[in-house]
Amino acid sequence: MINMFDAQHVDTLQYGLNTLDAKLGTINKNVANVDTPFYKSLKISYEDVMAQREQGGGDFLNATKLNHLQPPTFNQNPGSFVKYQNNMSIRNDYNDVNIDNEMVELSQTNIMFQALSDMTAGEFLRLKTSIRGR
Repeated sequence: MINMFDAQHVDTLQYGLNTLDAKLGTINKNVANVDTPFYKSLKISYEDVMAQREQGGGDFLNATKLNHLQPPTFNQNPGSFVKYQNNMSIRNDYNDVNIDNEMVELSQTNIMFQALSDMTAGEFLRLKTSIRGR
């Protein structure tokens, strides 16, 4: 039987949204510093962060009864995964921000954020419908 009130699923959606928010923050920081001399662009990989969460979340306690609660699986701040991109700078001011790449990343991240937001809203709508019985 499917557990209708699976908090881990909602936690994963929340962590995914937090990760995408951190990614949007790094993109915004890169765009804001596009003309700053010697600025080195930042990146965060959504796929790497979520894979790390899955690897870190695999160890569960042995529940002897059905109603035992599991501990939270992985609570690392997604912002801690931000790294320098180490792009080769071809500009005279040694700034390595590529505005075209940043705009592509921004568009992709916005689409992913909207999709996860819709999934989260659908999850809560399903729960709301279950509680009301309609």
